[in-house]
Amino acid sequence: MKTLKSTFLATSILLLFSIINPFQATAQTDIGIVSILLPVDSTVYGSQVSTKIVLKNFGQTTVSTTECLLYIDTVLYFSEIFSLSTPLAPDSSVELTFSNTYLAPKKDYILKIENSTAPDTSIANNTLTKQIYNKTAAIDIAVFNLVITPSNGDTTCMNVNLTVSYDYTNTGTDTIFGDTIRYDINSAIISVEFWTGILAPGDTNTFTFATTFMSPLGPYYLDVLSYLAGDAFPADNELALYLFGVNCNPSFNDISNKLKQITIYPNPAKSQLNLEIEELTSEESVTLSVFNSLGQEIESSDISKGMKIISINIEGYPKGIYFIRLQNKEQVIAVGKFVKE
Repeated sequence: MKTLKSTFLATSILLLFSIINPFQATAQTDIGIVSILLPVDSTVYGSQVSTKIVLKNFGQTTVSTTECLLYIDTVLYFSEIFSLSTPLAPDSSVELTFSNTYLAPKKDYILKIENSTAPDTSIANNTLTKQIYNKTAAIDIAVFNLVITPSNGDTTCMNVNLTVSYDYTNTGTDTIFGDTIRYDINSAIISVEFWTGILAPGDTNTFTFATTFMSPLGPYYLDVLSYLAGDAFPADNELALYLFGVNCNPSFNDISNKLKQITIYPNPAKSQLNLEIEELTSEESVTLSVFNSLGQEIESSDISKGMKIISINIEGYPKGIYFIRLQNKEQVIAVGKFVKE
């Protein structure tokens, strides 16, 4: 009789413990990340990085498939489902290497690995982070400060020879002894040129193309590209400007002086755009035109005489860069640029 009571009491205690601590009773599947083996502590920006991790089965059931997600800082780069050749038994570990690689960013970053095996009774060990430091590449050049001369902000003149120049910095650890560069207008190659010399790590120089160009009419974009062989981070080898060409009559200085001041806000904008310009004279009849980055006119309307603030509904515009032109019967009187978010 005592034995029966003791067994009943023990069973009752176990059942009560299961109710109080359901995690202990139902912890069947629990896969945790215990280590990030690769990368070790740093990556060379521009390189393809492999990632190796260690998973452990903390649960009570054998697992044959598992899914892991890889983040750089807070951005999900990719996820992968691993089919384990040898099922992962309880209290055992396995090393896994992602089949995908990622491009190392040009900065220090947090690498985060997240396991999403379902169902998982303990999420506390599902995520592991690691600080990864940026390591300077041997060969890398960065272009910046693209300048068109002469110009008036984003406006260029059709009947003037325009010069293209830009700055470049050696952001690698090796000395650079020359580079091939080119510039395009609306994706058409205008000039391919070379610079020679010595650019030590950390040094900056300015290059001016020998070939000049004349501005097309209306919106256009100009692109500068570097072709440095072996460059570890080509993302910073290209720079573009979005410009607007006008018919300057009789000189560029003349059109610059005659252009009215225009303020665009908010910029970038999502739905409503406001233009504030120098007050138009009561005699002035003005047409407002909006162009996309391809130079296509997408909207045109007449502006009431004497207006100072103009509102445009851009809610239906696709995201991108747009140009605004105000023109009277004789010439362009104002040009502006805005970004639609």
